Amino acid sequence: MASNAPKEKILLVLKITGLLGYFKEEHLFSGYDIEKWKPEPDLFLYAAKTMGFSPDQSVVIEDSEIGLQ
Repeated sequence: MASNAPKEKILLVLKITGLLGYFKEEHLFSGYDIEKWKPEPDLFLYAAKTMGFSPDQSVVIEDSEIGLQ
């Protein structure tokens, strides 16, 4: 998961929604980690590289209109 939110907020939201068990903490990426923010692709590229994937092996599922653009 890649989010502009701080990692603590990502963890809280995943816990509240019951989704935390589906993600490894080392696979949660915050814009604060690299000081780059969506909608720029840097965070997605960083997450893919860190997990050992190339961009063409990755899928982004967005939850905002600007992210979709």
